[in-house]
Amino acid sequence: QQQGVTPDSLVALCINRSLDMLVALLGILTAGGAYLPIDAALPAERIKSLLQESGARLLLTQQALLAELSAITQGLDCQLIALDTHGEQIAQAQGALATTVTPANLAYVIYTSGSTGQPKGVMVEHRNVVNHNLAVIDAYQLTAEDRVLQFSTISFDIFVEEVFPTLLAGAAVVLMDGKHYTDVQYLKATINKQRVSLINLPTAYWHTLVEEQFDANHLKRVVIGGEKAEREKFNTWQQNNPTIAVINTYGPTETTVISLLYKIDPRLPPEQQIPLGTPLANTQVYVLDAYLNPVPVGVQGELHIAGGGVSRGYLHQPELTAEKFINNPFGTGQLYKSGDLVRWLADGNLDYIGRADDQVKIRGFRVELGEIERVLLKHAQVINAVVIAQKHARGTQLIAYYQAENKLDEADLRSYLRKLLPDYMLPSALLRLDEIPMTSNGKINRQLLQSKTIAIESTTPYVAPTNAIETALADIWQEVLGIQQVGIHDNFFALGGHSLLAIQIILRTNKNLSVNISLSTLFDAADIQQLAAIVAQSEQTEAGDTLAEFAEKSDELIF
Repeated sequence: QQQGVTPDSLVALCINRSLDMLVALLGILTAGGAYLPIDAALPAERIKSLLQESGARLLLTQQALLAELSAITQGLDCQLIALDTHGEQIAQAQGALATTVTPANLAYVIYTSGSTGQPKGVMVEHRNVVNHNLAVIDAYQLTAEDRVLQFSTISFDIFVEEVFPTLLAGAAVVLMDGKHYTDVQYLKATINKQRVSLINLPTAYWHTLVEEQFDANHLKRVVIGGEKAEREKFNTWQQNNPTIAVINTYGPTETTVISLLYKIDPRLPPEQQIPLGTPLANTQVYVLDAYLNPVPVGVQGELHIAGGGVSRGYLHQPELTAEKFINNPFGTGQLYKSGDLVRWLADGNLDYIGRADDQVKIRGFRVELGEIERVLLKHAQVINAVVIAQKHARGTQLIAYYQAENKLDEADLRSYLRKLLPDYMLPSALLRLDEIPMTSNGKINRQLLQSKTIAIESTTPYVAPTNAIETALADIWQEVLGIQQVGIHDNFFALGGHSLLAIQIILRTNKNLSVNISLSTLFDAADIQQLAAIVAQSEQTEAGDTLAEFAEKSDELIF
């Protein structure tokens, strides 16, 4: 408040996982402001653009990030405060703060990918958050006895669901170390040591865990969401964890974290896919045609959402807000046009079919293909560009086609993109075309490009495995990456590898070779020859003991 924070003031927050992160978050809300979460791992240019677009004039951070953020904010009207350097001043603050915040004031703004080339900030009000929190406490049956794992990054709205309902229920939030949180061994060690009873995971990450066995003495519920849950994966989970319930959720950021949920019934017929479920409390959903008429059961339509979760709209984008948030012809308030195509099932659940536009999900993140295209078009040598999403053995991959007079150096082009886009928006392949194909009516022929099968191949000269460990690792990489031939000098990331595929490789390596190496080992090694040398030296319990020791020291991460 001394810094001028009032209701609807945006305060940016860029802090690594720590208790300071939660203290800062609650401090912003207590002062009456709204928080703008920024992931410190984002490229510097993207952080700067978020600060510029949002108009945030205050950025809370920590000393470890101060130098980098000072360079980023140079020239911006944005004051930096490193919380861990103001301990004495904070400790002297006494008494309750006076605030005039109402339910209609902003609680937070979260940016998602935007089709116009710029991310769009979703404005979520206090009434939306309270509605969500109370509904989730009831739906997940949260009590003061629960211990909920905080897995998501702060800039992903699932963070809201992990923290606020837990605290409102009087339960404990268990924070994870920011460097190890995706490592399966560390995850399991933390769940066991901290007696975690509920975890909330991206569906794509949960898919990598279904063959693992978790401690059912404490863990009772796993909440998943972000993309379609595969029935075969649930069947495998049930075989390994029959007493741990799985709750499938769905919801755009615009309607406050989740709008639908379905506690997966193990008795669901084997051939039936996992539905999106039914509405959260105080939420209404409608499946409508292009004229806003309800469609019959079993007929495809666009999902429209109404109720207490519908947010204010997009920050500084009134036209887009008016397009996506429309008057509700069936009741009060507004309808949010989700762009998702669904159908009603006979049992009252909703079934997901696909998208009505070019938005895709990559590892649980919303990606507008147009945003990547517009970044490519800003490159001085790119004349035209189109990005498509293609299904592959390892999931959905992004393929970028560009038109230029000459083939651009791929390393340079990737470096350019990496400065402007987060990792999950980087294309797996960059392909030059003499001309971008067009349809007869002058539009880009995406269907033609979509029909092309693109195989990600190494640009490194092939060198065959030289021993049994390298051969076993090459087999694992080929299977997980969906590539016919992998040499011992091929770089994991150059082959289209990412964190979720790395998890699969480590799990299979540990199982097939009877070792216990950690996820960071693969990131450090990056190719088969280096990884094989580490595996050869590894003792079966070494990495597991190290991670268990780390978890043993994490009592201070309970909030």
